[in-house]
Amino acid sequence: MRILCLGKPYFVGELEELGHQVEVCSYRDRGRIIIPTLPIAIEEILGQLRPSFEPDAIILGDESIHPIFVGIESLDIPLGWVAVDSHIHMAWHRDYAAAFDVIDVAQESYVDGYRFDSARQLVRWAPLFAKDELLVERELERDLDVSFVGTLNEQINPARVELIEDLRPRVPLHVTSGDFVDVFHRSKMILNQCLNDDVNFRTFEAMACGGMLLMERVGNGLSELFEEGKHFVAYDRGDVDGLVKTIEYYLAHPDECAEIARAGRQEVSTKHRAMHRAKAWVSVLESPEVRQRVKQRLSARGDVEA
Repeated sequence: MRILCLGKPYFVGELEELGHQVEVCSYRDRGRIIIPTLPIAIEEILGQLRPSFEPDAIILGDESIHPIFVGIESLDIPLGWVAVDSHIHMAWHRDYAAAFDVIDVAQESYVDGYRFDSARQLVRWAPLFAKDELLVERELERDLDVSFVGTLNEQINPARVELIEDLRPRVPLHVTSGDFVDVFHRSKMILNQCLNDDVNFRTFEAMACGGMLLMERVGNGLSELFEEGKHFVAYDRGDVDGLVKTIEYYLAHPDECAEIARAGRQEVSTKHRAMHRAKAWVSVLESPEVRQRVKQRLSARGDVEA
């Protein structure tokens, strides 16, 4: 299958490993085709493809920006959307959903909001994942007791800034931003703080790297994905004293900490790798059911006869 990945290319390598041809187009420098201006007509993108590459399907990866591809809904191929930031952009995501035949929603609590037309669309809860390479063991000593890697911006997430400032003088917390991989592989515990209760990428990445995840108690399917006390350790938002006591407990009980970290890593490896999501996409895009949904979409637009 020839798959055109628009936006953020979440699992291009995995699709190629499965034997499919993939082309990537993004307004950021992520693919062979770069968008010069915003927005852009989908016909202009298709015109830049190699003559031998006529896409059989499109997957749009959520880049957390407003729609930039004009006319995508008119194409007579399956259109898929990986909707990640529902917890930030649901106000316009709800309307944009009408353009797609298959939508994978990362945040479970928002799934129903994407069902623009349930008779013709397939909307699935598909949690986020960890890239397969994160599960590769590294020759690094776990010399960091607790780490946090992420953006500290008081305007975007004041609760996170407050939490980090409260924790720093009380526990051995390593804080940085940018590349997280080596830091996570050196960490005994990895702190996660979420925006609007999302089960974010950090949830899966921390576990994949083998640190014990310290995770806020949030909704969006967290309790269905992982078992508290077995795969991760939870804390309540705003309860800094409780979180400090939890950290102190696991620093004093390193074997328990390591066992939870091991169980979390195994759960991600078994169920939540990028390859798992890529296989699910291939299966649905190749299905006769989705082809029928494409016909229903075009019929609703008046592009084909019912």
